[in-house]
Amino acid sequence: MSHETTPPAADPRRETLVVFALSLAAMVVSMMQTLPVPILGLIRADLGTSAANVSWVTTATLLSAAVFTPLLGRFGDQHGKKPTLVAVLGVMVAGSVVAALATSLPLLILGRVLQGAATAIFPLALSVLREEVRPQKLPGAMSLVSGTLAFGSGLALVATGLLTSGSDADYRSAFWMATGFAAIALLAVVFLVPATRHKTGGRTDFLGALTLGATLLLLLLPISQGHEWGWTSGRTLGSFAAAAVMTVVWVFTELKVREPLVDMRMFVHRPVLMANLAGVLVGFGMFANFLGVSYLVQMPEALTGYGFGASILRASVEFLLPGAIVSLLASPIGGRIVRHRARAPRWPSPPRSAPSASAGSPSTTATPPR
Repeated sequence: MSHETTPPAADPRRETLVVFALSLAAMVVSMMQTLPVPILGLIRADLGTSAANVSWVTTATLLSAAVFTPLLGRFGDQHGKKPTLVAVLGVMVAGSVVAALATSLPLLILGRVLQGAATAIFPLALSVLREEVRPQKLPGAMSLVSGTLAFGSGLALVATGLLTSGSDADYRSAFWMATGFAAIALLAVVFLVPATRHKTGGRTDFLGALTLGATLLLLLLPISQGHEWGWTSGRTLGSFAAAAVMTVVWVFTELKVREPLVDMRMFVHRPVLMANLAGVLVGFGMFANFLGVSYLVQMPEALTGYGFGASILRASVEFLLPGAIVSLLASPIGGRIVRHRARAPRWPSPPRSAPSASAGSPSTTATPPR
């Protein structure tokens, strides 16, 4: 059975509105990822916690994204992409409110987990574009939506710096700003994105999501806490061992489930594997750069012997924003390259041994939205 969809009759105005709404939603997603980076020190001081503990403000969002992106992508396949987009944006608004009202680190982390679930918006948005945009316009539309990820990252860094630059700075103002942007994106999707025209039905692999989440949690916990626990301590080594065991359990689960969250046969298919590997390396480098540079430039040289003693605003504008701007400028070039190489993006075909119903999209390692 083919999963290709045919866009509706050409309507430039409709296409423009759809691309605008989805670009706004993708921009807000990227804002949620980088929003707390410049203010981690401020959060740590306000809540009276350690650097290792406050790092979970960003780690929890990435962990949530890793679990919920394939899960909600599959859910969008089954029950409709627009309802899923609306629901995810609603969760993001709720998470932003929780984070803004949080008076303790666990509550703030809960809000960040809810915000992280919104990362599923990006593959869902690309799937909607494939349904609603003509093939000749699709590369440009996809590059625009992808480019807003970089723009959102830069916007969050600058806006956070501006909101927390005073002597009486409160990090919660950044999360109230996030709430406003998320609400605007929600309204844009509700009123501008058409209803889903294709649904696949089927079952949702909650067991796969549960085992994947446990695997990632057991892996990230010792990585973030190892220097406090001791890298050779029983807790650290035990967590790594448990992560290895859960990885085996997760893979076994996905191989046995009829409709897996992550199709392992597609997962090891060379084009998909290389794309995923590249994405992991790029993501690791991007967040290592954001976190490392933010901490380094804000360190007071007189006390530590290194650092630049920069304010949150200066760290955001001078040291973090340039990379986001370059990414934004580079995204249209990617669209032109795709348009030059092919009239429409070409998705890798599944291996012959894999059932066609679980063919994956390069946007995610899991059974994706269509």
